[in-house]
Amino acid sequence: MTSGKILQTSGWLLSTMLLFSLISCEKPAGLGGKAEIKGIVTVKSYDAQFRVFQASYPAANENVYIIYGDGETNSDDVKTSYNGLFSFPYLSKGNYKIFVYSDDSLTGSPSGKIHIEKKVNLNSNDEKHDLGELVIYKTLDIDDGNARIEGRVLQVNYSKDFYSIIDTTKAQELPVYLRYEDNPEYVERIRTLNDGTFAITNLIKGHYTLLVYSEDTNGGTENIGVIRNPHIEGLEQIVNVGDIFIAKD
Repeated sequence: MTSGKILQTSGWLLSTMLLFSLISCEKPAGLGGKAEIKGIVTVKSYDAQFRVFQASYPAANENVYIIYGDGETNSDDVKTSYNGLFSFPYLSKGNYKIFVYSDDSLTGSPSGKIHIEKKVNLNSNDEKHDLGELVIYKTLDIDDGNARIEGRVLQVNYSKDFYSIIDTTKAQELPVYLRYEDNPEYVERIRTLNDGTFAITNLIKGHYTLLVYSEDTNGGTENIGVIRNPHIEGLEQIVNVGDIFIAKD
């Protein structure tokens, strides 16, 4: 082999080795660059059965996770700020997955949770990528709100066999029951105060059924229900159902 061919072969080997060296030294997805992935997490809240939309607001102090490359488990996580914003700085170019956990609106997950995921491909070590909005869902019990239903119960006192009205007094210590939407059971029970008033607080938005029991003025042996159907439309709404009259002999 001539010296020229030897030099040519040596040069090719050197170039090949240098190429493999550069490839092996290339940083994978992860920390080490000046790239950044940022975004915002928004909460949409519903009642426990996802029937009535309650509110939408920035998700404060929510965990956001990142997976580097083709990993299967989270590589790092951050907390959202008070306005729902988050950022993963100092990233290298490569593929990433960003995800957050949400309540399962379809109730198909055994844990009741699902993950909301977005994929990102950073093409350079200094790319700034705005992921946009990640929407998660949260459920509320009926006493997780700030609204209120109030009213007063008055007792109409009759003579024996409901022949005539004697007087009307304020119903004291009388149970008041509350049911939410189409739930079959009454989930709240309070008692009226000495002046007959009541207030059921910390309620979420939706349709309610309010019930108090009265004796039957038609002579029946079973008590009958006196019903009101208040509807809460606002987060801090106060609904006054007015006076509810019950009968007593």
